[in-house]
Amino acid sequence: NLTLAQVDTAWTITYGSEGNNIGIFAMETMDSNYIVLSSNRIIGTRNMVLTKANSEGQIIWEKIFETSSYDQPRSLVESSDSGFVIFGDIGYPEDKALLIKTDKDGDTLWTKTFSSSSDPGFEMVSMKGHKIIKSSEGGYILLGIDIEMDPDGKLWLAKIDENGNIEWSQKIFVPIFLDRDYFDILENDLGYFISANDGDPGGIYFIQTDKSGNEIFRKNNNFLGGISQSISSISFGVQNNVDSGYVLTGENMGNLMVARIDMEGNIMWEREFERFAPSINQGLSVINDYDEGYALTGDGSNNLFVMKVDKEGNKIWAKVYENSWGKSIRKTSDNGYIVCGTKDQKVWLLKFKTTPVAIANTDPLWLDNNWDGYATNILDGSSSFSPNGFAITQYEWMYNENVVSTESNLEITLPNGDNIVQLKVTDENGISGSNEYVVKVCSYKLETNGAITSSISTLNDSIFYATSTDDQIYCFNNNNNLNWTLQTGGAIQSTTTIGPNGNIYVGSDDTRLYCFDPLGNFKWDTPMGGVISASPAITQNKTIYVGTENNRLYSVNGTNGEINWNYLTGGPITSSVSLASSGNIYFGSSDKKFYSLNSSGNLNWNFTTNGEIHSSPAIDKNGRIYFGSNDAKLYALNSD
Repeated sequence: NLTLAQVDTAWTITYGSEGNNIGIFAMETMDSNYIVLSSNRIIGTRNMVLTKANSEGQIIWEKIFETSSYDQPRSLVESSDSGFVIFGDIGYPEDKALLIKTDKDGDTLWTKTFSSSSDPGFEMVSMKGHKIIKSSEGGYILLGIDIEMDPDGKLWLAKIDENGNIEWSQKIFVPIFLDRDYFDILENDLGYFISANDGDPGGIYFIQTDKSGNEIFRKNNNFLGGISQSISSISFGVQNNVDSGYVLTGENMGNLMVARIDMEGNIMWEREFERFAPSINQGLSVINDYDEGYALTGDGSNNLFVMKVDKEGNKIWAKVYENSWGKSIRKTSDNGYIVCGTKDQKVWLLKFKTTPVAIANTDPLWLDNNWDGYATNILDGSSSFSPNGFAITQYEWMYNENVVSTESNLEITLPNGDNIVQLKVTDENGISGSNEYVVKVCSYKLETNGAITSSISTLNDSIFYATSTDDQIYCFNNNNNLNWTLQTGGAIQSTTTIGPNGNIYVGSDDTRLYCFDPLGNFKWDTPMGGVISASPAITQNKTIYVGTENNRLYSVNGTNGEINWNYLTGGPITSSVSLASSGNIYFGSSDKKFYSLNSSGNLNWNFTTNGEIHSSPAIDKNGRIYFGSNDAKLYALNSD
């Protein structure tokens, strides 16, 4: 997957002190650094932690907030003065929503809590803060819940000014799934769009309000026919388009789910994905991506995943990291992503880079048609692309460490052999990616429909014969011309043997030994009773010797194909025969023995090794025989 190859971590880093540290949220700040919201838990206490890191993830400052002994951070925004606003809750001794405003250095400017005493009209018993977003009208929008175990659960929606003072608040009754982070909110042209999990398993509520928090409509949906599901995160369906509907992620019956709904909450499409691990897999954060697709992260049964899907929800790629889980994903100014999660009880920050994909389309093999050692052809780089949908604006082709072109296509002359050509492309944002391509140049290419496992044989260095597992024999000359092809009844692993009369002999997996004349005319074939993968050997008097996988060595009349005799060994014979000037025949067998026979088929002697023998023997001028065995030894034997 070329796209996946161009998406990887630029760096990862962990933060955290003693205890259990949990990553909640991270995003790029206006000064091109990163802000990270996390929770530190030690027995009996839980504190909010805010960390500012530079572009490489190194800590600039870190602040710990100890408002109570049990604080839970849940959401964060950067304020217009480059400070930060944290929204969460106090869990002990009294459940309250908690809002903290800091300056750009993380120092607290003010703290607000929300309960029935601060908002008497709501009559809350206990309160949890869940999400804060900036309001287009200035100030912030807060979404919280009343966690009293009431069959009519209550959402708390409030507008506050820059100083945390309530401008208005609304209570929304919905049977919500209490005390979980299964809520989200977005601002649109009408007002605010809320997702909340149904307290009765099986459904999700979508609620649209006006700019004052008054409910306009609600929609209850069931996705993928599931009886137990949750939605953790929603985003606009198309980047910077509030009329495009919404994309959402969560889980359905333990499986990762992504869905798209329109502005009224009607399902446009829904997708469910194979689990990364056997237990529950859920999406916890989703964003509309740089193109028309979406990026998400979450927990795949203690496997942090980052996934990219297209505009229809089909998976393009996924990265998975064991013993961790992801809580938030946001885009960065360099076309990448910043992901916040947890690994080994530490906050884990992952910076992903996405670089353009450089693609050079060309023929896999260039032919030197003039036989001068060179070939000229074109490499086409116009299919290069950015995974984020940005335009490719620059091309740079390099060969032998020199820039040879800056056009999208490259016409170049290359010598015989393997040549490395590099293409570097740059997108409209100045982000570059490159790939190397090996261009092979040769003087001749013959296309077959099967593997070629045998050697090429030649007649007078001008006519050549090749065999293939596509059942055919190919005859070609040194002028790039294919003279003829012949079809046998099975794959051919045997090398062709050329006899003293120019006839061609070859064995096939169809158990037959074939003879053809130099023009490709069939002369005879003989059934041998077993697959023939060994190459035939032929004497000056046209006697052929060939072994088969039915354990026999055959002597065949090369003129008419009649069998003279056969010799039975204890295993298949894939070793080709070597012939001595004395007329003796030498070959190995899978029975671990090496054999010497005379021309009448009588055994002279055999020699036992500790492995099967598939190699063909060689004979020197003194008659000494050399062969190898599967026992990892090379043997030399005297022929006497």
